[in-house]
Amino acid sequence: MQMRWLMTILIGLLFCAPALAQKGIHIDSSSAVQVRHFSKEKMESFRKDIDFQYDRSRAPAKSLWQRFVEWFWRNVQRILGTTGGRYTFNTVLLILAVAILAYVILRLAGMNKVGMFSKAEGDMGLDYELGEEDIHSLNFEEAIQRAEETGNFRLGIRLLYLQTLKKLSERQMINWQINKTNTAYTMELAESGYASPFRDLTRDFEYSWYGERQVSRNDFADLKEQFKQFNRQL
Repeated sequence: MQMRWLMTILIGLLFCAPALAQKGIHIDSSSAVQVRHFSKEKMESFRKDIDFQYDRSRAPAKSLWQRFVEWFWRNVQRILGTTGGRYTFNTVLLILAVAILAYVILRLAGMNKVGMFSKAEGDMGLDYELGEEDIHSLNFEEAIQRAEETGNFRLGIRLLYLQTLKKLSERQMINWQINKTNTAYTMELAESGYASPFRDLTRDFEYSWYGERQVSRNDFADLKEQFKQFNRQL
C-alpha cells in the first residue's frame, strides 16, 4: 500500500517538473528585434570575385601559338568535312609523295640538283658536259690542273674519280658505262681486293660532289694523293 503511494507521488512529480521549470523563464519584451537582410548586389559581387571561388579551378590562359594551332586544325576539319576539301587534300598529299619519291630516286641514281639540267656551279667554261663525259676522250691531267688552278676543287675531285674509273676500265676490272652507278662498280671490284679502298674514294667523292661539301685546298691535296696511291696499285 505504501509502495503504491510512493509510485503515485513520483509520477506526479515527474509531470509537474516541466511546469515548475517553465516558471523560471523570463521573456524580455522591452528590447526591439532588428531583422537584417543580405544585399543581393554584394552577394553577386562576392560570387564573381576570384578570391572567393574556392571550389573552382581556373584553366591556364592559352598562348598565341596554342590559339593558332586550334584555329588551324578547326579549319582543316571544316575543309575535310566537304567532298571538295577532301579531294584537294588527297591531291596535295599525292603530289608531295610523288615529289619526295622522285627526289629519293634521283639522289640514289647519283644526280645532283643542278647537274640534271645544266652545268654545276663553278663548271662554266669547260668544253664538256659533266653528265655526258666520255672518260676515254678527256685529257684528265690538263683538266685536273685547270680545276686546281681556278680553285674549283669539287670539280677536281670529280675528275680524279673519273680518271680512276678510266684506269679500272682500261685494266678490264670494271665494265664502264655512262649510266652505271658507283655502287655497281664497287660490286664489280668485290673479288679483286680493291673494293674497300675504292669504296672509301667513292664516299669522299660523293660527299664532295653530290653532298656539296666545301672542299679546301688542303682537302683536295689529301684526296688527290689518295687517288694517286690507289691508281699506282692497279
